[in-house]
Amino acid sequence: MLFNSYEFLVGFLPLAFFLFWYGGRSLRWRLGFLTIASYCFYSWWQFSDWRDLLGSLRILSWEDACNSLWAWRFTGILLASSSVDYWAAKWLVRTPKEKIGRRKLLLALSITANLSILGFFKYLGFFSQILSDLHRFIGGGPLPIFAVILPIGISFYTFESMSYVIDIYRGMAKPAETYLDYACFISFFPHLICGPIIRYSDLLHQFRDPNWLRRGPDWDQVHIGLMLFSAGMAKKLLLADKIAPYINPLWSHLGTGQTLGLAGSWAAVLGFTFRMYFDFSAYSDMAVGLGHLFGLRLPQNFNSPYKAADPGDVWRRWHMSLTAWLRDYLFIPLGGMRKPARNLLITLAVCGLWHGAAWLFIVWGAYQALVIIAFRFLKSHGWVPSRDNPVGYWFNRQVTFLLIVIGGVFFRGADIHSQYYGFQSILPAIWMLKQLVGLDGITSVAVVPVQLWLLLAFSWIWCNFAPNSFEVAYNAPPLRRYALAAGALMAVCFLQLGQPVDFLYFRF
Repeated sequence: MLFNSYEFLVGFLPLAFFLFWYGGRSLRWRLGFLTIASYCFYSWWQFSDWRDLLGSLRILSWEDACNSLWAWRFTGILLASSSVDYWAAKWLVRTPKEKIGRRKLLLALSITANLSILGFFKYLGFFSQILSDLHRFIGGGPLPIFAVILPIGISFYTFESMSYVIDIYRGMAKPAETYLDYACFISFFPHLICGPIIRYSDLLHQFRDPNWLRRGPDWDQVHIGLMLFSAGMAKKLLLADKIAPYINPLWSHLGTGQTLGLAGSWAAVLGFTFRMYFDFSAYSDMAVGLGHLFGLRLPQNFNSPYKAADPGDVWRRWHMSLTAWLRDYLFIPLGGMRKPARNLLITLAVCGLWHGAAWLFIVWGAYQALVIIAFRFLKSHGWVPSRDNPVGYWFNRQVTFLLIVIGGVFFRGADIHSQYYGFQSILPAIWMLKQLVGLDGITSVAVVPVQLWLLLAFSWIWCNFAPNSFEVAYNAPPLRRYALAAGALMAVCFLQLGQPVDFLYFRF
């Protein structure tokens, strides 16, 4: 189910909000209802409508049972993954600390189970292509390439499950008191599909907060939630989805080998850079906003990354929860700053692979690491303008933005030959880079409309000067004029709904 759909806005959300707050006040009710509602939200993609969903629960024969299991198969995968980690953490707590071998075995089994599930669904095709290429290289014939449907959100909830067990192993977190606590933590629908990647410690104290068991909602939290949700909806429908129809044909032309020229190539890459910004920022705002509606505060995941004045600062602002996860569970265990260049390269290459099973995602991750390393080297030698004066600060910001734009070539280029897992999938990015510098000529097969240039100019101004949604929502007092403004914004968005467009991060 999409946040930007009629089913969610006029069906699921109002019903879930009402039943959560007024259906019962016990902790069991609140946790149980949110968990069941989240499973329905997650499995909605398998059903044509509500009657189809309810029909899957009507089991009168063995055939009905099999059909129901198949219809809810992605929820079953989520349950299996979370169950492994819940019990692994339980056994870790019960195992004395002096029995180091047994504790390490439990941790290894949990991580292996998580990575195996993620690897099977997300990377089977990619790794089978590598095996096939190696087999042909040594003189054999091609091997079959296997690929399966990717359960949405699997990358996000897998990382959350792993962090839970690792934190229990390290003694940095308390285990869930009940399976219902843990199931609700993993499946809570606002963050389930695209994050933020939360840790159990983020929600543990909130589940036990007396304010969460009040008879009705905290309207101050509802105010913040609606402000954030409205801002996210506007970014998605009025900006990200407006840019997409202009740039998608340009990228399609690139995929057929046509020349975009200087204007067309820069419009395509800049358009994707801004579309990705508004699309992911929109989901992050909406997720945190929805959390507030249900009395839970999720961590901020987006902090104006295009205002960054160096490449490293981008990662402290963009997908902040993923950056923190990679820092705590990969970069630091690798040795952290003892070998910063090597560890950063490994971490961001893994980050690229996390985003997608394609060579270009790995190239994108390595590129991000290399520009950070290069910037640090130049800065250490005094070759970077000082940020203490406005000219140097703005120069650094725009150079950083240009590096982000170039990185977007690898990210978006991975979609053009997404049906291929071999090295030919890298070609679209090479074609685009050549066209950005005019090596394939400056004329274009496609005319870039004026509307797109205006959208790009507005997007640049927004990203550089507008306050981010959190600065607005958490500082705006609960006055009537702010409620009217949020309501008017939602009304405009309602008129733009039409056929909902998926969020870009759904594929991860």
